[in-house]
Amino acid sequence: MTSDEKRKLRSEYQEQLDECEKKADELRKEIERLNSELNCSFCGQDLEDGTLFCPSCGRRVIKEVDPLAVEGVCPQCGAKMDENAKFCIKCGYQVVSSAEQEAAAAPSAESAPPVQMHAPRFCPTCGTQLDDDAVFCFNCGLKL
Repeated sequence: MTSDEKRKLRSEYQEQLDECEKKADELRKEIERLNSELNCSFCGQDLEDGTLFCPSCGRRVIKEVDPLAVEGVCPQCGAKMDENAKFCIKCGYQVVSSAEQEAAAAPSAESAPPVQMHAPRFCPTCGTQLDDDAVFCFNCGLKL
């Protein structure tokens, strides 16, 4: 192969690589866009950011949050939390530190069972268990 042929071949390969890199960048941007979209975990309805209830099925929107990755955020509902809080003020989720998890894993005669702070709510029509702040039953639609 002559040096001119090699140069031409290298140029063609570089063009192909440039096209592939451009396509890869486009695909990365599309993945970022798709990851930023919010959908109802029950019915799949597209939701706008900040939506609390799905306009299609009425269920409460729960954002998936990695509690290890985001400090000061409730892992159950995604609400902002004080760093020293033991319970979420929005959903009542009990926050357990890693030290408390390790202590709970070790059996202890002095450990008391967890105390439930409030009785669960149920729909008077269909009997479905409701979120504490539910205004409508997500199963039958009854206004509470």
